[in-house]
Amino acid sequence: MNAFGLKLVAAIGVALMDATVAVCCGPLLWRVWGGVAWARVGLLLLAGGCSFTLADIWAATIHPGRRPLASEDQNALSYPGAETPMEPSDV
Repeated sequence: MNAFGLKLVAAIGVALMDATVAVCCGPLLWRVWGGVAWARVGLLLLAGGCSFTLADIWAATIHPGRRPLASEDQNALSYPGAETPMEPSDV
């Protein structure tokens, strides 16, 4: 199996597992913690973060040559006109 096939299988697997957890556990979590305002915000932020991660996985599968959205590349921390890239401790 080629690299695209492996990425496609991984993306489908992650999507299916994410959907299973959301369908099985989501209603129960919302019923228990949905009445508490700070917990509701936390659940919505968690769902948003999972959606962003899943979208990034699918984008990396469909467009293999692109740079990931959550890059740890040191050059991503540089600013225009800088001689050398900034160190993570400088940010």
